[in-house]
Amino acid sequence: MKIIRFTFVGLVIELSLLTSVLMGQTIQEVRIGWDAYRAPAPQVGPSTARPADIFTLLARRSLAGLLPRQRNPQISVDQIVILTVNVEGTEIDGQLIPDPRILRAEQPAPNGELRGEVLQHVNTELLITIPDDPTIAELRLYKPRWTGTTFVLDWLGAIPLR
Repeated sequence: MKIIRFTFVGLVIELSLLTSVLMGQTIQEVRIGWDAYRAPAPQVGPSTARPADIFTLLARRSLAGLLPRQRNPQISVDQIVILTVNVEGTEIDGQLIPDPRILRAEQPAPNGELRGEVLQHVNTELLITIPDDPTIAELRLYKPRWTGTTFVLDWLGAIPLR
C-alpha cells in the first residue's frame, strides 16, 4: 500500500491510495453547507467580512466506487484540508480540496482596463468523498496559511457524522 505523508507544524496527514479497496470498494459522499461569513452581500472581500464558519450536514450517502486519487497533492492557500477522524481523534483519511469560497472576478476599472480581484462566497457547499468506514466520527476542516517559511493550518470547524 502506498502512503503519502504531509507534515504541517506537528500535524501529520496520511493519504492512503488503497483505503477504499480495503473497505470493500465503497465510498461516502458527504454534502456540507458552509455559511462562511456574516455579510449582507453574496460575495465579500476576504478581509472585509467577519467569519462565521457554520457547517451544516446536508446529505450523506454510500456509493460503490473508489476514492478519487490526488496525484502529487501539494498544499496551497487556495485549498481546504479535510481530515476524517474516529471517536478517539485518530486520523482515518485526509485530503485537499479547492476552497469553494474563492471567486476570481474581473471588471473594467474607471480607465477601461480590466482589473482583477478575489472575492469569496458568503455561503457555499462542499461535496466531500470519504472512505465508507463506520468508525468515522467527524470531519475536521483547516485553512492553510503561508507564514513565509511554512504552512500552518488554521482551524475552520468540525462536522460530526454520528
